[in-house]
Amino acid sequence: VTVTAAQATEVDLKVPGHLKDHISALVFEPSSLSVEKGKVRGRITIEGELREDERIVGGIYDRSKMPWTWHTSYYLRDPVRTVEIDQSGTFEFGKLSAGLYTLVFWFDTNGNGRPEQGVDVMTTARGVAVE
Repeated sequence: VTVTAAQATEVDLKVPGHLKDHISALVFEPSSLSVEKGKVRGRITIEGELREDERIVGGIYDRSKMPWTWHTSYYLRDPVRTVEIDQSGTFEFGKLSAGLYTLVFWFDTNGNGRPEQGVDVMTTARGVAVE
């Protein structure tokens, strides 16, 4: 696009299809959470139906490397592990060292591959201690 001072510039933007809105919520099932040596297992409830080619993404984050900030774009960049889950909602993170972690799952509504609070459908962050 060429922009010239004191002249109007017209731009034609092509935006991909609408945001995916068929998943309305993701909720941890607290009774399903299991922490064993080096493993965290559990299930989330998916309100809505995943399509065949879609998955929920989950990340487990080392709390010692998370700055105390309210904005998820800072602390959700570098997960220790990620998993993809299907409509069953079951997940397992393995090969974890002892420590404090935070779990977050999201449905990528705009397809950009990163969790964005206020844009994507996300679980509430959940803390776990692994021994």
